[in-house]
Amino acid sequence: MTRILASVVFALALTGISEPKINGVQPEKLTMSAKPQQITVAGQDFREGLTLVVTTPGGQPKNFSGADIVGRGPTGFRVSIAFDAVGPYELVVLNADGGKSPPFRLDVKTAAVAPTIDRIQPAEISRSQEAQVLTLRGAGFEPGLRLSVTDPTGTVAVKDAFDRLEPTIAVVRLVFEVSGTYGLMVTNPSGGPSNSISLTIR
Repeated sequence: MTRILASVVFALALTGISEPKINGVQPEKLTMSAKPQQITVAGQDFREGLTLVVTTPGGQPKNFSGADIVGRGPTGFRVSIAFDAVGPYELVVLNADGGKSPPFRLDVKTAAVAPTIDRIQPAEISRSQEAQVLTLRGAGFEPGLRLSVTDPTGTVAVKDAFDRLEPTIAVVRLVFEVSGTYGLMVTNPSGGPSNSISLTIR
């Protein structure tokens, strides 16, 4: 009797419902876009014929299945999704046998806005071992801005301390010991780099 009962339990275990689970999504950082972006979903127990249910920040579910699911394996698959709204999305995998993964949340943010440098004041500076005040005028400067200065020899120095920092103006003190053309570029903490602008040191 014990053997029969054990066999029944084993048989039930073999026919049990799958337990899919999403462990992560690549890329981890997603930005809003009307164009579909391909992501890789990693996890476990992903079965053939699965459906991915994506719930938007507005609460609308969207189903992806069949040809939408690319390169499926037990631990991962790829799918293209248009993340056209900012906010939290929830992903759930549904296997054909009824197995359902716990919701996996990912946050979609606005795309990083690249700053721009329009001009530098003064336009020409004489070399000196003393720090000189330089004013950058442009747009999109964010708190935490970093200034990269490439000197005529190709050496790059990074400055993150400013006397004044506003969205359209940045005032910084720099030492220019070498004559020639310098290249200046700023980068926002969100990752957006600006254009490069030249400064001549006499």
